[in-house]
This record gives sequence, C-alpha cells and structure tokens, in this order.
Amino acid sequence: MKKIKSVLLPGEFFKTSFLEKIEKLKSIEVDTLYLFDHGKNPAGNDLDVYKLIDGIYKLYDVINDQISLGVCVLNINARPFQELFEEYIYKFLEIKNFKLGIGTGDDKFEKRSKVIYQREKTRNLSSSTGIKLRPFLASREEFFKGSLLIENNTEYIIKDNFLFHANLKYSLIDNMDDLTIPPLDTYPAQVRSDVKEYLRNIDEGILIGRAQFDFYKTLARNHHMMLSGGILEDMFYGYGFEYLYFLEDSNYSFGFEIFNVTKRDYDWGFGKLDYKNITGHANFHYRNYGLVPFDMKLSYGEYLAGDIGTTIEFSRTYKNGMQFGIFASNTDVSAEQFGEGSFDKGIFFKIPIYGNLFNYSWRPLTKDPASKLNRRHTLNDLLVRFKPIN
Repeated sequence: MKKIKSVLLPGEFFKTSFLEKIEKLKSIEVDTLYLFDHGKNPAGNDLDVYKLIDGIYKLYDVINDQISLGVCVLNINARPFQELFEEYIYKFLEIKNFKLGIGTGDDKFEKRSKVIYQREKTRNLSSSTGIKLRPFLASREEFFKGSLLIENNTEYIIKDNFLFHANLKYSLIDNMDDLTIPPLDTYPAQVRSDVKEYLRNIDEGILIGRAQFDFYKTLARNHHMMLSGGILEDMFYGYGFEYLYFLEDSNYSFGFEIFNVTKRDYDWGFGKLDYKNITGHANFHYRNYGLVPFDMKLSYGEYLAGDIGTTIEFSRTYKNGMQFGIFASNTDVSAEQFGEGSFDKGIFFKIPIYGNLFNYSWRPLTKDPASKLNRRHTLNDLLVRFKPIN
C-alpha cells in the first residue's frame, strides 16, 4: 500500500471514536497528521471544532512517534515569524518531527501547502572533547589547587526520550597530590568534606565523572517527569525520579525530586563506600522578567547527609549563556554543630568558553550539611531555556 503523505483532520475528528480513527490512520501508514488552526468549522458554523493545543497533545499521547504531527496555519503573510514561533513552534518543541504548514485547508491541501518549519531529527550519537580547568580554591594547604583536564562528553539517544550520557576526564597536569590536611569540622555523615580523597586521585588515568541513563516523559500537558540512574556525579551513584509542573505562559514552576544514592569509591571507579541515603526535595522556581531579570529557586527537603532544611538561590542569566548566582541553606544542623561558617552558603557561575561550559560552584568551606547532588540538569533547566531572559 502506498504511504499517504499527510492528512488534515476535520473539526469533528475528536468528537466520536477517536481511538478507532487513530488505529485506522496507523494501519494505512499516514506520514503526518495536520490539525487546522481555525476559530470555526469551515464545513458549517453549527459543527464542532477541536481546540488546537488540546488536540495536538491528545494525538501525541497515543501515536507514540509512529506518525508526525503538524499545524496548518492560514493568513501566513499577515503574521510575523516571531509570532508564529511563540504561538506554535515553541509550544510543541518537545514533539519529534513537529511541522508547521500553510495552506487553504480544503481537500487539495497537499497541492497547495508547504512546510515552513520542521524540527530536525537528532543524531543518535554525539560527542565532544575539550580542555577544562577543575579548580579547588582556598584549601588549607594552598589558596589555589587545580587540574587541567581533557574532558569528553558523549550522549547516545536510545529512543527519542531515552538517553545515555557519559563524562570521562583525564588530567594533563595538576597539583592535587598534597591535599592531605583533614577538614576542621566533619558531620557524622561525610558526604562532601572528604572531597580531597577524590581530588588526590584525579591523575590516576581516565576517570568516570558521570555515566547515567535518563528517561523523559510528558505525562499530560504541563506535567513532566524524568527517571535517572547510574553514576550521577563524581562522588555518588544511584537512581531517582523528578516531577515538574511547568506552564508555558507562566513565570513559575514547581515539583519534586527523590534519589536513592550510594557514595562512590575514592578511585572514581565502580566501587562503593558504605554510605547510602535517600535524598529528596520539593522545588519552586520563579523567573522574573522585570527591569532586573533574575531566577529564584526555593527548595525544602532532606540533603545527602540526612539533615533537613531549606535552600534559596538567586541567579542571573545573560544572552550569551553566562550565569551567575548565590545560594544559602538553613537546616536542622545547629550553628555549633556546623562549625566554622555557621551555615552553608556560596556562589556559582557558568561561563561558555570556546564552545565549552565552565561551570563552578564555590563555598568558603566544604562542609557536609546542606549538600545536594550535583545533577547534570533538572527538568526546569531543560524547559526554561526556551523562555529566554534578556
């Protein structure tokens, strides 16, 4: 049977036998289903018409990438491309092979229409290698310690929403060997204060910084989830779940995350130490688009060391990708038990340099309370980048 290139769905398509119609379209191997952006049904004012966005996501939930989706738009010449991007393309970026077409909407749609936008298919395997500086500042041995690394990041797309990411690093030169002075104050659960044990081994060949699987799913419109598992960062491996409620037209989002983690061995391999814990937080994100734009994140939950409390952070992101921020945490660990510094606080910044992202977080003192996973990214990180802040 010859594959039909595309079908423009009538206004009453979703009214009855919706799932049966979808199965029929699958059986005849339709390439693309177009929904028509109209305010009324062109076949008659008394007939039903579907809501465009609801219709797209109803289809998206059931076709499982077997058929591409698109929107047919009229009056294209009277509408600037920026308006089309914000109204159609941006809202459907997560949909594989989404298409935006123009045409008359009649039975000669194929002959009178053309595709003006189509999301490109992604490569299954991508890899990048670059030079990266790993600093360790204000140690008791010396103010600056660091390593110049060759770092490789490889991503393999197993399916459109199922990925594997690996980070490998090799030290070209470093001065970490004499990081031997123990920390002044340690918490019963040493989750970060033993960082020197890892850094002393940074010149022991090719090291695994990360090797994790990520599975993404949009449960319903605005409801997103992510499952992750593997080596999650330099010092921990494990598995976890994140949920996020994210409105396209709002400046806030909220959700939660929970991870079961185990401490990695100091040699950066697949071995493990005795410590494990379940860590999780409820998160609220706010993006201010006012005179001085900024992002705010407020989280409450249990940290890696088992303490419970709140972290607040403020950051500013610029057009060129640079980001600067500050953070502070208050947990159920008293100032006396925390020791020097009384509570956790610090700064972080991300600077793109020659295609590489220099990403660093600095605390005056490396302590165990209020420590979180150094995640590759969160769901909010992935979604908010399509809502640029200038």
